[in-house]
Amino acid sequence: MSETEFKAILEQVCAAKFSLPEDAPEHRFSYRHKRNMKRILSAANSAPNVVTEHRTAQKRSLKRTLLIAAVLAFLAVIVGAVVVFRSEDFRGTVYHDYTKMFSANIEGSPKTIEYKYALDYVPEGFEIVETDLSPISVYTLYMNKSTKQTIALSQWVKENFEPHYNTEHRSLEEVIINDSMGLCIDFSHDDYKSTVVAWDIGDYIIQIDANLDKESALNLCKVHKLYEIEIVMFPNCCKKQMYIIEGQKSSKN
Repeated sequence: MSETEFKAILEQVCAAKFSLPEDAPEHRFSYRHKRNMKRILSAANSAPNVVTEHRTAQKRSLKRTLLIAAVLAFLAVIVGAVVVFRSEDFRGTVYHDYTKMFSANIEGSPKTIEYKYALDYVPEGFEIVETDLSPISVYTLYMNKSTKQTIALSQWVKENFEPHYNTEHRSLEEVIINDSMGLCIDFSHDDYKSTVVAWDIGDYIIQIDANLDKESALNLCKVHKLYEIEIVMFPNCCKKQMYIIEGQKSSKN
């Protein structure tokens, strides 16, 4: 068979293959992805007009510009060229549009998920629609299928807790949660409700990311209660479950 004949046969095969209708299954995005995209789009819609701000900034006096530059330079000298966030249980690095957060109390904490936490109180209409368990985190997503509101409960090993919180148009607020100092960001505006709360529960960091107003989200945190322990033993991946009921422990292998 000549090279010309081979190319002709290959072209026919390829043409026949690509002429077939697309039979790939439709991709289904996870609830977590949809929720994150909704927040991004909401933040973009609520952000100030960048073009207008830029034009306004150009009209500011030279004196004000030099003053801002001097303040930034002073801060850079103080903290080593970065702005830092400090709280009782958290440390963070502040950038232009986000803050990278860390746990401040890692020493002695577990290196893997040895037991998990769950919401003791789940608002009416919400049910679990997605869960994810790894050696360093537990993720549980509750959804109200009628309103499409979600509550995401995350539990992190402290040394792996490194979220990037969007603080471009919002600020981190310290709040008291179960006698400890936690963090809160309220993204709510107009009809859109969204709040993120995180706190140190002792061995782990707990975060609630909910399509609720600030007060409702904080109420969830205050009634948070340990109700199940799930010890994951690696590398054999054997699981031992222990249930805590009214202060009495029972185990189930």
